[in-house]
Amino acid sequence: MARRESRKSPPSGRFRRSGGIFLSPSGSGRWAERWVRCILRLRGWRILGSNVRTPFCEIDLLAVEGKTLVLVEVKFRRQRPQSRPLSHRQADRLRRGALWLNARRSGHDGVRIDLVEVYPGGGWPIWRIEHLRAAVVDGPELF
Repeated sequence: MARRESRKSPPSGRFRRSGGIFLSPSGSGRWAERWVRCILRLRGWRILGSNVRTPFCEIDLLAVEGKTLVLVEVKFRRQRPQSRPLSHRQADRLRRGALWLNARRSGHDGVRIDLVEVYPGGGWPIWRIEHLRAAVVDGPELF
């Protein structure tokens, strides 16, 4: 039985920005991850992987800064963030993922979880990055 082609038009601006840059939230998130990856490389970080899966969470970027293993969570925002960047559940999953990775990867002085938010700048530059180092810390077990 042949499959019929769908002739439906795309959703009418449901995920479209008022500049028409991104069609879906997942597309904007992937773009933000690629952009942050490039910026971190320019800063001298070594990127070990992206979208790394652990039994507890998926890590957007896994990098090394100096001798520290860094888990980077990237968030794309449509406007400048005003509230708490991560929920308690997200932070707890990232914390467990960091402990799991630290136990399996040797040769690092410690592990840190950073949060990088990408949002419109309102001028030049068009997009801004806010890098929160050690955004998830709760207890000495991470270090």
